[in-house]
Amino acid sequence: MGGIKTPSAPPATSTGLGSLLPWLTGILALSLIIAAYSFFNLRGELNQMKANYADAQAKCDSLRDEQNKIIEILRKVNDPDSRKLIMSPTPIPGNTTILPHQ
Repeated sequence: MGGIKTPSAPPATSTGLGSLLPWLTGILALSLIIAAYSFFNLRGELNQMKANYADAQAKCDSLRDEQNKIIEILRKVNDPDSRKLIMSPTPIPGNTTILPHQ
């Protein structure tokens, strides 16, 4: 029946690499899956950003070209050596009367 029971020794646990190997393999596999997904996802985003950048650069270049054309026209207009249009009033016919109007 009962006597005094002696405490049993705790089960021996292995602290070597053998018990950690399944965990390490699982963590490594999960890390590789996450890294591959991130790589391909980021590569797709990078390609999208490159396409957006190329579109924005093309728009910027066309706007710059238009502005350069306008600036060149303004330089020609303001150039003192450019030809000026000489104007004179037209002759008034003899039977015309001019009435000031407010």
